[in-house]
Amino acid sequence: MSDRPGPYELWRQAGGGTPAYSRQEYHRLMVSHGHLVLRPACICARVVDDPAEHEPACPRLKDNDRRLACGWLPGGEQSPRLTVAVTGDRNWRHPLMLKLTLGGLAVAFLPDFELLIGDCPAGADAQALDLARGAGWAHRVFHARWDEMEAEGKPRNAAGPLRNREMLDALQAADGQRLVVAFHDHLDHSKGTKDCADEAKRRGLPVYLVSKL
Repeated sequence: MSDRPGPYELWRQAGGGTPAYSRQEYHRLMVSHGHLVLRPACICARVVDDPAEHEPACPRLKDNDRRLACGWLPGGEQSPRLTVAVTGDRNWRHPLMLKLTLGGLAVAFLPDFELLIGDCPAGADAQALDLARGAGWAHRVFHARWDEMEAEGKPRNAAGPLRNREMLDALQAADGQRLVVAFHDHLDHSKGTKDCADEAKRRGLPVYLVSKL
């Protein structure tokens, strides 16, 4: 007989049946004891509304018939660590979507969860940094060297792509599972975010696009 606590016991540990019940804590306990695992990240080039429309290479296509409404899959083993590189629109105006996306990932892997974030003072980067600091999550900030570009014989606008590649280098060097999350409503018209997402895909890193549209 297994010593692993069952879902009901974990529900009780999370405060089930009392005003103190925490759904996030219940999910965290279910993941930590191997009852639930995250669905694989979508790697499609566009936002997919119909599960049947995932691209053939996307791992989400194969798990659709096993999806749960809460977005988790039952059972199985998973790496105990997740590192997420955040890229996104400097004009991103949906902080709640960002919080729910990153918060859902954090709940499944804490305390072995880390964010890699660019240093843009506005938009998705700034919102992710504020969230990480407020929640006490491990995080690293990658700075674009705008002022050093001329001295290095490079155009000033090369600073952003170089920063993104340094961030992806760090992501590739991280242990456990790795994911790039891109926050953008018009990725096809983007420069920096699309460049980072395309480079991540070129390296074989999974990219998850979050869009309000």
